[in-house]
Order: sequence, then structure tokens, then C-alpha cells
Amino acid sequence: MESWKEAGEEFDRMLDDGGDINIGGLDYAPSYALKNVDPIAYREGLLNYIDAEGVDSDEFTDYDHTGE
Repeated sequence: MESWKEAGEEFDRMLDDGGDINIGGLDYAPSYALKNVDPIAYREGLLNYIDAEGVDSDEFTDYDHTGE
């Protein structure tokens, strides 16, 4: 992964790998739900994911920390 965008896409795929979750009778991708319900937890999870992958985010080619 070489950018925040790419890191966010990989993190979202990892979160969504188990399938949708149901909230109030509606189905959502886990990445979508986490981003919208608790964006701080999403960002922390993304940072932990990047760290666990052994990637240096200081070398990313973009500057967007949100993964979007």
C-alpha cells in the first residue's frame, strides 16, 4: 500500500470480508457502519491496520488520514 486511499480500501475490504451487519433491520457493510457510527474508532482501526502491516504511513503519496 502506497497511499491513505489504498490503505483505506484494503482496511475496508478486511472489515467487510465477513459480510454485512444488520442494524435496525437494515444491512450495512461493516466499514460503512463503523465510519459513520464512530469515525474515531474507524481511524484508530485504520492506523492499527497500517501498523500491523508494517507500513510507514509517512511515505504515503497522499495526505488524507481518513482513508477516503
